[in-house]
Order: sequence, then C-alpha cells, then structure tokens
Amino acid sequence: MSEVFEGVDVSQAQLDVSLDPAGTLWACANTSAGIEQLIQALNPLCPTLIVIEATRNLERDLIAQLHTHALPGVVVNPRQVRDVARSVGRLAKTDQLNAAILSRYAEAVRPPAGRLPDQVHQQFRAWVERRRVVCDMLVAEQHHL
Repeated sequence: MSEVFEGVDVSQAQLDVSLDPAGTLWACANTSAGIEQLIQALNPLCPTLIVIEATRNLERDLIAQLHTHALPGVVVNPRQVRDVARSVGRLAKTDQLNAAILSRYAEAVRPPAGRLPDQVHQQFRAWVERRRVVCDMLVAEQHHL
C-alpha cells in the first residue's frame, strides 16, 4: 500500500486540503462541522501524515480532532514550508497552492507527528501567552505616558 501525505492550509474561514494521491483540492469550513467533514474524507485514505501550517492558533481545533480520531497530524513552521515552496519554484501564495506544497513538504521532510499536550499544559500555555500580551500592553502604555 502506498503512503498518503496530506496538506491542510488553515485560515479563519476555511480549511483547504490537498487530498493526495489524486492531488485534488478540497475545502471545508473551519468549524466543528467542517472539521468533522474533513475527518470523514481523510479516514478512508488512511494518511501516513497530515501536515498543517501554524496559523495564529487557528489550527488548534483541527489538530485536537485529528488526534482524537487517531489521525497522524503535525503542525509545522510556516517559514520551513515557504522554503520548500521556494525550492520547487512555487512563489505564488494561494490557499490551494499552499495545501499542495504542505502535502509535498510532508512527503519530503516527514516531520514526526507529536502527541497532543494534555489539558493542563494547554491551559499553562494559554496563561503564558496571555501574560506576554499583558506585559507588551504595559510596556506600550508606559511608552505612551
């Protein structure tokens, strides 16, 4: 059986997916119902790896649902994906092209699919992020004064 690598480009409104091996592009809403549709589409393909580009935590619900359904998902650094796109001569940046590049990145690099942090770690990360934002706001206000 051949290996199947998927790429998912996440935006606030929708998820653009490169459904390999056919290479067809598919889109669904970035909602719980849309994520469920995506999982139903991915299950029969038995993907080896699903690569998702980090996008301001918009991918959090998707990666959580992939792990819940035992699908191998990993969030990757956008800069690394952009470097792969540049190396194959794809300089245009659309959501559909990005999903195809993510699929190619998954096949070439094969980043390890990590495990999802537990609820305590996720809450801790949220607190740390919130603290950083408040500290930045305090500095901005001090400079303003």
